[in-house]
Amino acid sequence: FQSFMFTRDAKNWRDNQIAKIEESNVVGVEVSNKEGVYSLSKNGEVWSATFAKREGDKVADKPASWEKFDPAQVKNFLRAYKTLTAVDYA
Repeated sequence: FQSFMFTRDAKNWRDNQIAKIEESNVVGVEVSNKEGVYSLSKNGEVWSATFAKREGDKVADKPASWEKFDPAQVKNFLRAYKTLTAVDYA
């Protein structure tokens, strides 16, 4: 009997992993915020992006090309979400 194994808090018995994402499996990402909707899509190995501006509660029907888009930054973005883990529970 190892008493230290049973004196842990309940949160320490849980698996803290929320999601695990393989970058190679991602073919699209959409981020919506107060500015508008950013859509990233992958065709083969090439990433492209559009931006639909938000005006009030409505988003533009026709998204425009995202001129400042840097395809190399998609890897950094995906890496940030590769593994999501919980820190604590309510």
